[in-house]
Amino acid sequence: MSIKRSVITLAVFSSFLYFCGCGSKQDKETNENKQLPGTVNFGRLSDYSPGMLEITDSLRLEESENVMLGAITQCQIVENSVYLLDYQKSRVLASYSLEDGSLQNYKVAGGDGPGELLWPYSFDVDNQNGFFYILDKMQGKMLRYSLSDWSFVEDIALPVGDVRSFTALDDERFLYYVHGQADDVEVGKNQIVTADTKGHLLSAMFPDPGSGKISMGAKGVFSKTAEGMLFVPYFSNQEYLVSPDTITLAHTYEWGNAPIVPLDFFPEEIPETLPFVEHLMNENYVRTVQVFHAGNTVAACYWIKKQQYVSFFNSQTGRALNCKVTDEFPVPVAVYEDKIVGAVMDDEGGITLYFYRYK
Repeated sequence: MSIKRSVITLAVFSSFLYFCGCGSKQDKETNENKQLPGTVNFGRLSDYSPGMLEITDSLRLEESENVMLGAITQCQIVENSVYLLDYQKSRVLASYSLEDGSLQNYKVAGGDGPGELLWPYSFDVDNQNGFFYILDKMQGKMLRYSLSDWSFVEDIALPVGDVRSFTALDDERFLYYVHGQADDVEVGKNQIVTADTKGHLLSAMFPDPGSGKISMGAKGVFSKTAEGMLFVPYFSNQEYLVSPDTITLAHTYEWGNAPIVPLDFFPEEIPETLPFVEHLMNENYVRTVQVFHAGNTVAACYWIKKQQYVSFFNSQTGRALNCKVTDEFPVPVAVYEDKIVGAVMDDEGGITLYFYRYK
């Protein structure tokens, strides 16, 4: 890999964090002794010490009239390409060269014919078998494309109607995060299912704890790590190790400044979703947790009320860092090797990726 060397110095980046209201648990005893096995306590916001984040590289992505990203919904870096999905504004999946940031390929929503998309909601790249997949929620199906030339291959049937995220186990089996239904004989209220290309159910597990009625979380809840396939449910601070047949608790994340949304916050029936979501966003609860693992670093993005935060933990040093997100802060979107990949979008819609470690 030959990414353009970052022109932003650590001193400049540290000033960004200072004005963002970032914090670090500096006390070694506090950080190490309060960590229970499998539990990461990020602590509270406090003073930030410069130099704790080490930026190694940056990559400016090519701007194009054909691909104008308004937001980053999901990102994956596979081999020598960066894949970005914007499902809210431009409704496009695009790939860029990891070498120089040039635009390689893209799929834009705009039709319901063979291989066309109406609303790309989530995606996954299966480099081993040479495919990538896009979940189109509006059409209620998943589409398989060739990774080599982005040509359409076939439609993949979904096991249930409300699929929120997925990952390809191989070219025949898929792991889905769904909203289960009590009247579904096979799936029931389970939220993790495995199915084949025809939508036939192979397994179902992880019963809805009570929060499954609200779809409000990351579009990519599965992450392939050295530890295995990890999964964080919506409205949860717990991360699970998941396989086609089993799911076990792997990690629990805690914060000193706010608790996770309690399950009794979700009523048995939610007649009007929008008022409930507005009520939720006014409460001092941690929600929409997305976790990234890179080497010794764990990065967690989350929201409290209408403010986004990022927390870091280094398992080797035992130190933690909390940051309020501002426009200049490279919010984690992916992992590359042992580095977190953060993105910054400028006012004109341009995107720069920063590759960094938490020391």
